[in-house]
Amino acid sequence: MQQICQLCLKEKTICESHIQPKFIFEWLKETSVTGYLRGAESPNMRMQDGFKQYLFCKQCEDIFGKDEKSFSEEVFKPYVNEELDDWGSATSKIKAFTHEEWLLRFVIGLQFRHLLMVDEKFVEKVGKSRYDKLRINQEIWRQYLLGERQDTGAQNRSYMILLQNLAFASGNFPPGLSPKVNSYILRATDADVTFSKDGKMGVYSKIGPIALFTTIVPKQVRGLGKAVIKKQGAFPVVQHLDDKSGILHFIMVDRPKEAMDKIDISEKQRKKIDDAYKKNEDRMDTHSVKAQISDQILADSLDANGFDESAG
Repeated sequence: MQQICQLCLKEKTICESHIQPKFIFEWLKETSVTGYLRGAESPNMRMQDGFKQYLFCKQCEDIFGKDEKSFSEEVFKPYVNEELDDWGSATSKIKAFTHEEWLLRFVIGLQFRHLLMVDEKFVEKVGKSRYDKLRINQEIWRQYLLGERQDTGAQNRSYMILLQNLAFASGNFPPGLSPKVNSYILRATDADVTFSKDGKMGVYSKIGPIALFTTIVPKQVRGLGKAVIKKQGAFPVVQHLDDKSGILHFIMVDRPKEAMDKIDISEKQRKKIDDAYKKNEDRMDTHSVKAQISDQILADSLDANGFDESAG
């Protein structure tokens, strides 16, 4: 297929590209009972892979692929396989992830692809001035990924928040948790452009138990200093974040409700899932099942006011 590549802006043969990285879907399938995926938009349909679009030429696809490989091998797999146990709880085995600029490039590449999915209908939600800011940042990130500039914007910051099972965590939880909060935190892939009435805006992505956020307005997020991504260094696994900005509330309360409310599986499909469970009894001790069990454990440990019973 010949068309304009959305990264180099040259007319070339275009590949079918993942919006979310392929490795996350491979992990989700490997750690599920049935070995299949289900999306919130079409929960009654099995999927073999994640959402794809024809966006980039082979040369530009390789640019994303190189950073994805580094992130998968140096951050994602060590985090889900070593730092988190089978229940998604931290083990303190890893103190920090040593990284070069590939970490920032991976995050910006992911956010850039998500912005490509935003169409002009977004103007109806937030207005033309915000939409224009998105497009300005999209162009800045495009130039950065091509090596045509050294920064990702005028002091924009990207953050990585490492999530874990709330059922075994200590401390106070915010009210209004979704009954499926652990399933969301540990298993979901997600992406959105976040915005508020007071003008704040950013790009949010989530790949399993790792959340990523890049600011547009304002340039920095208060309370997330330990989660900021630098061009190189050692990224700490223990973060102790202060949710002055509301980002953690968004990840643990607002977004799980919005995402998990979409999941409405038909009775016919529930029977198929039950049958699949019975056929795969040897896979019942999987990450996906333990995430569901953890939701029940958390529900039992909190009083009725801890959950929004209308959610999920």
